[in-house]
Amino acid sequence: IGITFNTGISIDNVMQWPDYQYEFGQGLPSNVGKAGTEYTGQLYYSYGAAPDGNSSTSGTSSAYGARFDANKMFYQYDPVLQGRAETATPWVAYKNNRKDLFQTGYTLTNSVAITGNTDKGSVRASITHTKNEWILPNTGFQRIVASVSGQQQVSRLLRINYKASYTNRQIDNTPALGYNSNSISYFLIFQNPNVNLDWLRPMWRTGQENVKQLQPYSTFIGNPFVILYESENPSEKHSVVSSLSAT
Repeated sequence: IGITFNTGISIDNVMQWPDYQYEFGQGLPSNVGKAGTEYTGQLYYSYGAAPDGNSSTSGTSSAYGARFDANKMFYQYDPVLQGRAETATPWVAYKNNRKDLFQTGYTLTNSVAITGNTDKGSVRASITHTKNEWILPNTGFQRIVASVSGQQQVSRLLRINYKASYTNRQIDNTPALGYNSNSISYFLIFQNPNVNLDWLRPMWRTGQENVKQLQPYSTFIGNPFVILYESENPSEKHSVVSSLSAT
């Protein structure tokens, strides 16, 4: 009788990021301050309509607005109020507002096998457990594979060969793909450089928990944390494969 144990781990990460721009913020080239306002003739930003009469510039998914400058002060989104801030804050870019959604993933595999043989046959039984945490949080899978195989010389003219395996795979959450509001890919496309990812972590509107998503900039863009932690897509699969032959 022999016993063997094997373990292995692989690390996953985002291979390559697009060259996102963090020079200009949310807005359009036409977002120029009206005459008689603080931003007369200048590109400006305003989360919601401004008291001075300037229009909101926060409703577009485009980032052709004012150039980032920490010395510029604009009225932006306030994560505490979940609305327009009461004071102007520096106009800065958040360069990790996509990358911080991801994590280092891994796949850990452990297996143990027992083998035995006699002068008339041999048998091998094994069990393998695989645990995967993907590069997006709250995603991944677990898989267990149990198998047995062997051969037996029944007589001088007959030998039996057999093999069977059972697989159980449980997926915690398969991220949705495609061009729709319940997709992380869709969020990445429309995430603007002046949006701090942490502003979206509360997931829900205050007082409307588990009812209304926190979507400060557009109801067409799903909250990524709701997508990952609430709008789950789990699955489980059982399968058996076996074979028997005689020679």
